[in-house]
Amino acid sequence: MDTILVILGGLALVVLGFVATRKEQSTKIRLLVMAGGVCVIYGSWLSERDAELQTSRLIDLNTMNLSLAERNAALTEGIAQMSERNVQLSEDIRGNATGGNAFCYLTPLQFGSGSVRLLLQLGEGERYPIPDLRVRVLDRNRQNAMRIELFRKIKVDRRNNPGLPRGFNLLDEGNEAYRDIWKAIDERCFEEVYSGTLPIRGRPQIFDLELESPIQRYHIEFNARNGSWWQELVFVRRDEDSDGYFPWIVASQVSLGAGRVIEDVPDGFPLTEEGVVEWDGRPDKPRVTDSDSPYVVP
Repeated sequence: MDTILVILGGLALVVLGFVATRKEQSTKIRLLVMAGGVCVIYGSWLSERDAELQTSRLIDLNTMNLSLAERNAALTEGIAQMSERNVQLSEDIRGNATGGNAFCYLTPLQFGSGSVRLLLQLGEGERYPIPDLRVRVLDRNRQNAMRIELFRKIKVDRRNNPGLPRGFNLLDEGNEAYRDIWKAIDERCFEEVYSGTLPIRGRPQIFDLELESPIQRYHIEFNARNGSWWQELVFVRRDEDSDGYFPWIVASQVSLGAGRVIEDVPDGFPLTEEGVVEWDGRPDKPRVTDSDSPYVVP
């Protein structure tokens, strides 16, 4: 505002000076005109300086705003990273307490004379120990032999089963009485090989299992604080003229629930006519009534 007044005052003096010059006024009037011109020049300079100062202040203000925005962005990013670390920390605490989604399984290490040495190991990439882990192994060969023996006795002694119709399959799910007997047999065939917390690092947990038949099947149950899962192992003895380094070929299937299955079937492993591994080895299935089956009442 002051700059504008100076410029206006200077212009007024210049105008008066020109008027006075035309009327041939004295030297004082000429000086007045010169002073007006100086005021105009000075006012223009002040105006330009004010504009430069205002521009400089705007630049400084924008710079400060930009710096503040960058600091806010850095602070926001830091808060987000801290939140992620807190979430990860909470997950690690929960995972170490419960095992998270960790699982384990048995894998063969070494074959001996009529036995195999297995390692109990965590799944690949697992970061948490598995607390309250209980591992039980079921010898399916022994299980099936005991079932056959029991059902043959039941078939022979028809006097104790007068209400049992001919051709009735003892493996049928509707036969609750004998299903309870199967469970009792299964419990007798289970062997607990591990109980405790499976650490991420520490002494390896190693077990020996017998290999008494050319085809040996094992069912392994895993129960822990974070859930339950199962594994099937089938060992098949190789031919004597086989080029394989190990005398046995092994197939493994780990069932984690919710449709998650990890299966490892090597090339050359014997399969059924349907092209699958016969994991349980049960000599008869309840889908067919066969008089020659040990499970079918004659």
